[in-house]
Amino acid sequence: MNSLTIVSPYNAELLNRVKGQVVTIIVRDPNSICMASADVVQSGNELGQIILETDLALEDIPFVNDWKELPLVVRTTSFGKFRNLVKKLDLLRGLDLRVYLPCSDRDNFANLRILSSVGIRCGVTFHADAVDWEALADLMTYALLERIPHAPIEPFQFVAERYTPGGSVDWGPVYYDDPKSFVHLDVEGRVALSPGELEKKEFIAPDYSTVDKAILSAAIERRLQTWRQHFLENRTCARCEAWRVCLGKFDPGRKEAAGCVTFFSEMMDVVEQFQSMMVRPDGRSTWRP
Repeated sequence: MNSLTIVSPYNAELLNRVKGQVVTIIVRDPNSICMASADVVQSGNELGQIILETDLALEDIPFVNDWKELPLVVRTTSFGKFRNLVKKLDLLRGLDLRVYLPCSDRDNFANLRILSSVGIRCGVTFHADAVDWEALADLMTYALLERIPHAPIEPFQFVAERYTPGGSVDWGPVYYDDPKSFVHLDVEGRVALSPGELEKKEFIAPDYSTVDKAILSAAIERRLQTWRQHFLENRTCARCEAWRVCLGKFDPGRKEAAGCVTFFSEMMDVVEQFQSMMVRPDGRSTWRP
């Protein structure tokens, strides 16, 4: 089980219940970041990443030099004013930082472009059905085809680097949704295989210490086979031409799909353009954002 990263809320007592694991820790308070990092190491585990989930606008997060050695993911709901954020850009560029903003707020499409253009790695988070597919397509095209140097935007970069014509690519790992790589704990230490299952309280064990390899392997295999339900139940996704780069993440059941088909079909075309821009006929890379 050492190959799995544990994604856990920050709780010193919870950390002490696991040993010798890679732990990605979720904190709500920016002032807890350094302490959380120290507690992971002190508990006999290895720090994967620190995820700061906050309602603070990005401009209001008190970034400090002490975070420079920490792999930090910031999930916030709003951007704030760029004229205030620009004062922190030198510090932000010096951090091992990724910033995620929800696409439920249309302003964030422009905000993510700004972050990328000033060299800050960033990404989109999805919430329920609140997706403006047209705006998302514009952002995806900018992320992959804009020639002016800029930082990667996820999940587009992840897909572009792994997509192969005729194959499929699962960008779940961008969001810690990959049972081959991550398990998730709730505040009581109960174990789930994905953020969605954690939210729905679909646990595979009451405590990580009770999960043996056989139990975990069986649970992972069941989860990896859930894609088959789309075809067994004749859902809309089973007939989608863009299945290979979505894998049912926006499954409408048997209802008509609302924009996702067009978006993911376009993304496959853009990804192929991106890959052709990166490689010369002799196989050498020509350009990267």
